[in-house]
Amino acid sequence: AEPNVVRSSRPTALITGRPGGPSGPLAMYSQRLHETTEKVDQDYGRLYRNVMKEFKYMVNVRSGHRYFSMLWASLAPKGNIYRRNGLFAEHRKHTEDVWAQLRELADLHKNLLGGAEVPLEERADRLYEALKDVEVEGSVLPDDGVVEEQGKRSSVSRLATSSETSPSRKQLTRRSSTMWVQDEDLFGGEIGFLPLEEWLRFKVFRVGPFLMDCDADRRTEEAKHFFMALGIFGLQVIAPFLIFLNRWNADANYLRDWGRLKSHLTVKQLACLGSTLPDVLTTIMGVLLLFVIIFMVRCYVKEQLANAGKSSKLPTDACWFLVGCFANAWSCCLICLNIPLLFWSEPTPTNIVLDSMTLLFLFKLDDLSDILCSYMDMSDEDFQRLAAWNSALMSQCPVHVEDLINPSAESLADLWSVHYDASGRLCRTKGGHCLTRLTHRFSEEECNERTPLAAKELHYQGERILYRVSRDRSYELPTTLAFAVFVMWNSISWFISIGQFVIPVGWYLINKRCSSK
Repeated sequence: AEPNVVRSSRPTALITGRPGGPSGPLAMYSQRLHETTEKVDQDYGRLYRNVMKEFKYMVNVRSGHRYFSMLWASLAPKGNIYRRNGLFAEHRKHTEDVWAQLRELADLHKNLLGGAEVPLEERADRLYEALKDVEVEGSVLPDDGVVEEQGKRSSVSRLATSSETSPSRKQLTRRSSTMWVQDEDLFGGEIGFLPLEEWLRFKVFRVGPFLMDCDADRRTEEAKHFFMALGIFGLQVIAPFLIFLNRWNADANYLRDWGRLKSHLTVKQLACLGSTLPDVLTTIMGVLLLFVIIFMVRCYVKEQLANAGKSSKLPTDACWFLVGCFANAWSCCLICLNIPLLFWSEPTPTNIVLDSMTLLFLFKLDDLSDILCSYMDMSDEDFQRLAAWNSALMSQCPVHVEDLINPSAESLADLWSVHYDASGRLCRTKGGHCLTRLTHRFSEEECNERTPLAAKELHYQGERILYRVSRDRSYELPTTLAFAVFVMWNSISWFISIGQFVIPVGWYLINKRCSSK
């Protein structure tokens, strides 16, 4: 089970698995639907209407698979095995803290949980089971009047308050029962409090600096991901370095001996592509491959630069974050340095192409889209949704669990109290607002846990995010480490942008395919 999976009985369960392919009558229906689609495509007028219908649906209703895929992609980076492990490692830290608080509360309210004769762990379990039945009062989405007073900051606010350009929430609910859940299910009246349940579904224990799952199956699964990530890290760091050392000491490396290099830099050699037709074609292909491969690495670095910005504002384990950034940056730089050395030492086009494929395989080895990581059954979109939902749940999870405990409760059923005020903020039972684990650092009058995740423009305009891992540990995002990583990727991007043109031209000028006679 992944950390964003909840009980299957709940209609809003976060399920990461994919259903199997159609079979039987469903398969025949899919075939007929495919044939109908092909006929519709032939009518451009009808096709245009369908395009506009989808466009208006995304812009006005702001729903559907495409809309949410774009939303998750705007908030979270593409996945790789390091980011996946970092997300799950951070998840276990919150699980440890929340369960520790739950045990303290179970000891404090032992009279309502069976008495002192009941083991502490069993009392904590009973408290967790009671949380599943609590009714949430209010909603994280504020009332329409409050939204208007707050200046319509988020996209959800704009949808709720614009009666002229978009329908109200109730109108959207009535529009189609197949597209929209009931209003009370979406905007309040829930049973159970998912932002707290998320960290209580599994238990962890500590072994030195490591947090391990108590469940044996989950522990085995995480161990597999851990050692696979270490193996991939070793390949991405060691293999390019060994290739560089091997080719640098080879006789075909013209850069080792300046005297030899200088003797070849004649007008005749500079103007010569090769003494035979195969040599000429090999030189041309080598230059083109150098240009294309470095361009691919450059695009990858640009993507990592964007991912670094998104990752800097997501809760993740700092160790895995650093490991992943170092492995990718190291392999990208060494691949660009290895390519000309490899091509100089290869006499045939076949060997040059094979060397290119080998290098490309190494620097994308950790990506979820790569064949090696396909065993995890997680796509980039799955990871982005997982990371975005994880942040959303943290934004509503209280730092102090006791804030949701009713101190005057006379029964277990009354012990939990989850309440949102009219502005959509989670309230303490003793008065005031709860500190949550992930919030934007706005001023007190502006602060609203709903704001950061919904508004992409606010997410990327430099707002600091206050991240609380536990009651006694908090820091701001982006961290200094994240800023350093962003600077590193930016520097690598400039280096490779220059190398995009310098390396192919330099390789051609130095490449010797002509006789010296």
